[in-house]
Amino acid sequence: MPDTNSIDYLKKKFPNKEWTLKTFFSQYFADDIDEARKCFVESLAGYSLFTYLFNVKDRHNGNILLDS
Repeated sequence: MPDTNSIDYLKKKFPNKEWTLKTFFSQYFADDIDEARKCFVESLAGYSLFTYLFNVKDRHNGNILLDS
């Protein structure tokens, strides 16, 4: 997917133990953090339901992508 980064990639790029999704959203979506969180939660819920219902066994941080 163009212009996306996985959570795994971001954790490796920023090895600081203080890096969390909260810091990512605060930094990149400061203007509308509530809308960004809502979109993330909705898309992650869809991803989780799909992978559970269709028994997809490849669930890890490398498959959860973030974009702007």
